[in-house]
Amino acid sequence: MNRQPTLKVLIASNHADIRVAISWMLRQSFPDAIVSKAESVAEAVQIASAEAVTCLIADASLPRFDTELTGLSESLQQLSTPLIVIHGGQEAPQSDADLCHGISTWLDRASINMTSLHLAISKTIEHVETLRKIGELEHELAVAREQLEANAAVVIPTAAAPVISAANTGADDLSQQVDSPNSQTAEPLAAPSLERPTLVTSGLEVSSDDERELAARVQNDLMPPGSPLVEGFDIAGLSIHAETTGGDYYDYLPMADDLLCISIGECSGRGLAPAMYMASLRAYLRVLASQTTDISDIVSRANSLITEDIGDEEFIVTLMLFQIDDRTRTLRYVSAGHQAFFLGRDGNVDVMHSTGMPLGLRDETVIPEGEPRKLRTGEILLLASDGVQKMTSESGEQFGTDRMLNLVNENRNLPSRIIANYLRKACTEFASPQFQHDDVTIVIVKGDDS
Repeated sequence: MNRQPTLKVLIASNHADIRVAISWMLRQSFPDAIVSKAESVAEAVQIASAEAVTCLIADASLPRFDTELTGLSESLQQLSTPLIVIHGGQEAPQSDADLCHGISTWLDRASINMTSLHLAISKTIEHVETLRKIGELEHELAVAREQLEANAAVVIPTAAAPVISAANTGADDLSQQVDSPNSQTAEPLAAPSLERPTLVTSGLEVSSDDERELAARVQNDLMPPGSPLVEGFDIAGLSIHAETTGGDYYDYLPMADDLLCISIGECSGRGLAPAMYMASLRAYLRVLASQTTDISDIVSRANSLITEDIGDEEFIVTLMLFQIDDRTRTLRYVSAGHQAFFLGRDGNVDVMHSTGMPLGLRDETVIPEGEPRKLRTGEILLLASDGVQKMTSESGEQFGTDRMLNLVNENRNLPSRIIANYLRKACTEFASPQFQHDDVTIVIVKGDDS
């Protein structure tokens, strides 16, 4: 289990009672916290520079606080130290001032307590961690862009670079990550603002072989390189792309508390634009899944972000997110316009329906959890994109849901990876030699104690 970094908090106030009270509350909420104290803005900057504190709690009643706030915030921003301000209640904190001066949170001096202080500190830490991850994505952007410009025979559209980078983030070490999910605890708190480049896809429709090649490369980078090892479960996934390249995606997301999420999604349309949207969505989900274990919160916040990216474009994204708890064998899920199939040991099938509308339609939508299920030995969870059912024969007949479920049931005693490959082979042979417009993505999760 990874150890949480030491919390270092600096309290700046010229009132001894405030310094003592805040220090006491901090140690009740964070017993291992290291607390420093300052009596002026200048002393606070000096200590923050020397000790690399996690955050600064500054009392707005400090002498010359208003006139020195700009200089203080500039110094803290250079140190990547967030600022929490305690105000006297009569002041009216303004959001514009927050933006200008880098203030993370305001606390009312008269009503501050352990709960509000704990929430403010936790929210600040979460925000800083999110910004750190965004910085990592930006670094990946530079690396990926250099590689693509050096190796590709096409010019990378400016708007494609951010999400190509996001698609590559963490791909190299995913197999290690999913074997040992991060065990740090992360409480679901107020949503941080993910500051990222605006995604623009206008004019990126497929119009050449080069763009199709770029779209395929982006989509290939979305897929995990292996399957996770989770005790009591046999998990396997695969994805094959149609010639025109669509917007299918699946991933394994390690979470806090030794939980694992499995995601599967589709974006309408074909070519570079849907591939970019899914790359962007993948990056958002990875950042959000590292911040909270609340899957409804993850999908709802991802919806707000991807809706902003899509804007007025006519794209719809479906997504299903399953959370696996191997200790209780519980499956929790959230679905935005997607469905899954639960195959019991007796062969009966339950459809796990969507719990909300697809992503990209309304940015304020809250997408709730569905009814949790336990996956016991011999039971199967089947996730598939609609490209499986839509595979069409030369006579115009579709492969359909019944064929898909019958094949899984008939091979239920085999390992998940073999079932997935049998299903892929069956639907593609059914359609051959017809040209297929849809990608095929399959993820199978079996309860398995062997």
